[in-house]
Amino acid sequence: MVPREVLGASRQVLEQSFQTAIENLVPHAIEALFAKASSSSSAVEQATVFQTRYYLQEKRQAILEKMQFFLRMLLDRGLETSYAHFRPTSNILTQQADSLSLLDSLSFEETLRFNSITTLLRNQADQQLNELNLRISTLFGQEDIRERENPFRPYIFARCIEQAIESMRFEPDIANLMVIQLSEALGRSIADIYQQVNADLARQGVEAKLVLKVNKTPDVSNTVGGRFGHSAFANTASHYGRAAVVAAASGFPSMTMSSIPSLKDFISLQRGRAACAELNNEGQLNDSEFSWKSDKFALGDVLRRIFGKDDGRFPEGSGYTQFLSPTGSTKTQDLSFPSALLPLLKELQSETATSGMLASERFASQSVLLKLLGKMHKQWITDTTDLRNARGDLRNLLVEQRQNLLALTDKPEQRMMIDVISMLFESMFADTLITPELKQSFARLQFLFLQLALMDSSFVLAPRHPARLLLSRIASVMLAVTAHRATEREFEAEIAKIFKTLARHDCEVPGLFERIHSRFEIYVEKELRVQDKAIRRAVKSVEEAQLRYQEQSRLSLLIARPLADIPLAQQFKNFLELEWARAILLAARQSEAQMQRFCAFVPDVIWSIQPKPGDEDRQLLADKLPELKSCLQQGLELLNWNNFKQNALYGWLNDAHQKALNTATAGGAVLSQVELQNRFALLLRHIPLLCSEGDLSGEYAAIRPFLSAVTEEIDLTIRYVESEVHNADASSIPAASRPGKSFNPKPILEKLVSGTPLEIQYGGNARRACLHWIDPQACALVLSVSGVSEPVIAEQKYLLQQVSRSQARLIEPGPAFERVITMMIRTADHLESHGQSS
Repeated sequence: MVPREVLGASRQVLEQSFQTAIENLVPHAIEALFAKASSSSSAVEQATVFQTRYYLQEKRQAILEKMQFFLRMLLDRGLETSYAHFRPTSNILTQQADSLSLLDSLSFEETLRFNSITTLLRNQADQQLNELNLRISTLFGQEDIRERENPFRPYIFARCIEQAIESMRFEPDIANLMVIQLSEALGRSIADIYQQVNADLARQGVEAKLVLKVNKTPDVSNTVGGRFGHSAFANTASHYGRAAVVAAASGFPSMTMSSIPSLKDFISLQRGRAACAELNNEGQLNDSEFSWKSDKFALGDVLRRIFGKDDGRFPEGSGYTQFLSPTGSTKTQDLSFPSALLPLLKELQSETATSGMLASERFASQSVLLKLLGKMHKQWITDTTDLRNARGDLRNLLVEQRQNLLALTDKPEQRMMIDVISMLFESMFADTLITPELKQSFARLQFLFLQLALMDSSFVLAPRHPARLLLSRIASVMLAVTAHRATEREFEAEIAKIFKTLARHDCEVPGLFERIHSRFEIYVEKELRVQDKAIRRAVKSVEEAQLRYQEQSRLSLLIARPLADIPLAQQFKNFLELEWARAILLAARQSEAQMQRFCAFVPDVIWSIQPKPGDEDRQLLADKLPELKSCLQQGLELLNWNNFKQNALYGWLNDAHQKALNTATAGGAVLSQVELQNRFALLLRHIPLLCSEGDLSGEYAAIRPFLSAVTEEIDLTIRYVESEVHNADASSIPAASRPGKSFNPKPILEKLVSGTPLEIQYGGNARRACLHWIDPQACALVLSVSGVSEPVIAEQKYLLQQVSRSQARLIEPGPAFERVITMMIRTADHLESHGQSS
């Protein structure tokens, strides 16, 4: 049997079963939402439920079609990667280190909500899924059952629902509720879907039993394919991982079993040998082996897997079991509870009034270990704690307490996490972009973050975890505000409050990091915009200039459309569409009545210069001329026209009126005053804009004169970074400053948020800058630049071009937490590629 052909036939059965099942999906979800709305105690929650029901009813067909579309895409992918037989080959040497992604593009799979949905579907499928996993393993001749390699696993159904709802762009609360309800509804039919697929596989002769193979080759590292059994590693020296490949390419000797890196090697490379020797003398690095790690895998590859980078080197699918040592530590551990932690244990026992908190003489239960870490965080690390050693280096408290913490563990996963978080903080202390003050504040969170890592696996897997986002955001903002001293002091005070809050609580407080991160984001966006008076006025100036530009553009359009088929001198049309539209805008700033009067001038003046063969029309024109002249005169004064331009316009209108009075008959259709007023009805009912609308990314040049006018009115001095020198010869612009070839600004734009640290060319020098405000209309940015006392307004498109040409740059290559992870992995790779021994 050819697996691809067999699975292709079963895929059709699955798609047909899925299509039948989802016909009843929406009615079941609506019924569940109705019950949920009835039991809701909150009016807000009830409103969200009703809104979700409405969208499900209105968008039913579109949602079902998208679910089928995304299911087909996921099945295509799954069939190509099952049991690595169809995985595309990849050579780690062909990738630059900077381009390696630390986290899989589908890392949200590890989030709690998505896991709970997948688990729900898995539980509903029950025995049918187990049987299907067994058949897929048999089809590929595998000894082990791995659900991840099943192309029809519950993950694809949960993912297709999530992708379908995401593509509909509903509000987050509604989208989340919709995904949950649709998944629960699908759970009713998931067992039937798998039953039909199992029946089809049985019809094709795929039995539900494992094939037992005898491995005659004791050393898998010497086989061509290793344990993977595919050609991607046919030319590699061994399966031990990336170190052997890198070593072969770089001329270094390959790793041997005796030269596997230890924690001491890692710290030695990060801090230097002298610092490491001091730690070793103090007994902190005794027994620094990674006893939890299997010798078959390189440390760098293990760290990639822990942090979500799955490159196909681990044949067991998801989880940690494939690289954990099955035997655990080879050294005898102390059977007694660590004496240094006994006071904390007694305090816990007195708090809970419970005895027997130890699972045995030797090991603490998981819950006790977490509570002890919380106590260590809150009691041991205070404002008076000296976090620096005699050399002035930051102390790695996890390394200092490593033996005590390891003595409390009975699982290799726990020992692994202790060492990984220890290495994480070592790399953090070595990051040159994190300020020394912040490193010391971060050092106070070591026990807290270990507690978090043991409680929540998504902390190490998910790049969007609130704790990671919070630390990265704090580091980024503090790096940025050094260009603005007054703001820096305010932010230092705010961040100090955050660390005080974290010092008082541990990870058992629900949503601790989520709440703090959310509040800090709001604080950053608000304070960077309003804290400094000049910055605040600069932001208001940009918003006002955009509003005036859009208002004038709208007025010009309301005048131009009705004028399109009216025979009128082009010069006068241009005057009405451009100059008079600006006069209406200026009048609106004086009073609404004045604006309405200027709007009514347009149809009236057009009527006034049309032929007047009748005595009644002639008399009406004579009556209207004084009002028209008065209105025009006021408008020209607002426009600040000089006498020459005014006299030219008056002369043309005088001739036009004389011609209209002297024309005995109309040569064509003449519009009456009422007909003209109907044509310009939208103009006459015009209501000014209250806020800017739409994308203005390409309109900076047109908005710039309005911006100059606004800043002049409020007497605000502004500096500019823009692609054109206004009111100057374009040839005087340096060639390097002119717009170059087109580029994709999206990756850069995604990183530009309030508080982003930049380096820009200003006044011929590279200067540090802080991004205070980014325009929602994608037109301009407001910056503070080191050494420049005035606010700086930058044309967004031009700044993005400068970044693409390396004439401006983001100071941070990536978020602080991701940089630390990258540094940790590279350090592990470097250790193994050089064959250091412990």
